[in-house]
Amino acid sequence: MKLKYRTWTWTWTWILLIFSSFHIVQFLFVSAFDDHANANANMSTSMNSCTTLGRKLKMPAIGLGTYLLSNVSDAITSALATPAGYRRIDCAPVYFNEDVIGDALQKHLESNTSSLKREDLFITSKLASPFHRAEHVEVALRKTLTDLRVDYLDLYLIHWPVAFKYVEIDPTSRGWKDESIDDSDDGRNIDLKVSVRETWKGMEALVDNGLAREIGV
Repeated sequence: MKLKYRTWTWTWTWILLIFSSFHIVQFLFVSAFDDHANANANMSTSMNSCTTLGRKLKMPAIGLGTYLLSNVSDAITSALATPAGYRRIDCAPVYFNEDVIGDALQKHLESNTSSLKREDLFITSKLASPFHRAEHVEVALRKTLTDLRVDYLDLYLIHWPVAFKYVEIDPTSRGWKDESIDDSDDGRNIDLKVSVRETWKGMEALVDNGLAREIGV
């Protein structure tokens, strides 16, 4: 009888263990599902969150960085595709891909499947170091506008607060033939005669002329 009793006890023990395990797995699955749903909801909320800049311009808190971005066209399309997708695109001439980004943006905005318009996006770019003299700031921005295929930027930043010697450019041509605008030549190309104050005056003129909605460093 003792052996039978033990067998019966062990049988019920295994049943209880299996039953408990099932509920534990079910609890973990439901918890994981809830966490995933909450994460998606939080991401959607974050993507819609904005920071207000000095001129009351609202900037999306989360943006798509484009430095070393591979498969640019597919990346831009995927980033913009969903209602909760990226609306802020961060660019720079020294990433040497603004022309490709511009093509991808134009293709997406003109697509029959997209409801997005230019004003739905927040596009940022930056002033490269060879164009810090006041008379060169607008030339540099117009080159970026040509590459990105847009008429204005939402935010234009001084990329580095150090000026380089000027590099001749054609603001009407797209792309870059080399990377000379990002070459300090171990400091030999630094132009100490150009102050941040002079550069900033050139930046302010961009806002006055409607080429940039907001400026910064």
